[in-house]
Amino acid sequence: MLIVTLAVVAHFFAIWHQFYNSPYDVIAIQQLAKWIHPQLFADLDPDDTFRRLHQEFLPISYQPGYMIDLEKEGR
Repeated sequence: MLIVTLAVVAHFFAIWHQFYNSPYDVIAIQQLAKWIHPQLFADLDPDDTFRRLHQEFLPISYQPGYMIDLEKEGR
């Protein structure tokens, strides 16, 4: 029998749902990796990746806010 222990922490994350099933899902994967294993993926910068994709392939400027860690935002 498998016993699962649940740790309750008040730490909330949000990510733009349009990353699902799009060419930019790699941004979501990078961000999820950082949230799940921050030490292991400290070198990833999903905001910078998305910013560079905007510069190279999109006709609009990058605006942050697609991913949020409410603890870092002080909420």
